[in-house]
Amino acid sequence: MRNCPSLPNHLVRRAFFVVIGLVAAACSGSGPPPESPAGTDDGEVVEVQTEPDGAAAVPGGEATGGLEADRESDDRHVVTTTILAEAMTLDELNVGYLVEWPIPTRAVLVGGVHDTALDLTVNWIPFASSHDMAQALQANDIDISHGHELRSFAASVTGGADLVLVGAAAARTGTEADGLGQRVFGVVATTGAFASDYPEAVAGFLQANDNAYRAYSYDRRPFIDDIASATGASRAATVALVDTFTFPTKEVQLSAAWLGGAVQQAMKEQMDSLVAAGELEAALGSYDAFVDTSFLETVG
Repeated sequence: MRNCPSLPNHLVRRAFFVVIGLVAAACSGSGPPPESPAGTDDGEVVEVQTEPDGAAAVPGGEATGGLEADRESDDRHVVTTTILAEAMTLDELNVGYLVEWPIPTRAVLVGGVHDTALDLTVNWIPFASSHDMAQALQANDIDISHGHELRSFAASVTGGADLVLVGAAAARTGTEADGLGQRVFGVVATTGAFASDYPEAVAGFLQANDNAYRAYSYDRRPFIDDIASATGASRAATVALVDTFTFPTKEVQLSAAWLGGAVQQAMKEQMDSLVAAGELEAALGSYDAFVDTSFLETVG
């Protein structure tokens, strides 16, 4: 979907002509500048500047013009950088979620809480399995997965997928006796490329999640009916189900019991168990590199 940011047509044309001007000026050294396009189909006139008068090439590859020529070069670099930066603006976010997880954020999907917090359109896309969500992430069909089961995430990165775990969505009823590897964690994940290109969107999404979790922790009653409606369960069944889940706020997520170490250890234990069962050839030595808490740490 977004292997790289898509440029609006007029920005593509502007970037193209600026780059062409830069290449022509650098390669020709002297001679007439390339003609600027008279205009674009949207009526915008684009001017392409080349080397200023007196900056002709001299033997040895140096050019006259001195400081003025350097300023012209810097100006062109700024223009090109500005055009490309404009293309990084995100106007919508595609989020996959696992339909079986009764997370509090599902209760506010229709209300558009995330849209308001992020100031963009959030498209919520249901998935029946975490495996399907992982494949959708890698294909750039979605930008973020929410409620992604940890075992599936760990298997994906073990296989070489460029995924990064940026937050926790929930955990289901594991006890200390069960061991970390037996706990079922639902996490928030994205690709390394998306996290790098759109850090504010990732942080904003986690902020909206934290707002929902805090409201749920304060008084969950308004959420129960909405979660029941979203999952298709009765109210009594919904209460029984959510009672088996833990929904962590930012502080809890950053603690040693979660992203501060336990989640990384759980991934290692889960993958080692698959190796022992003959279902996986080899686990990674550590899964620390696939957990990035920097976005969560910005949440207020």
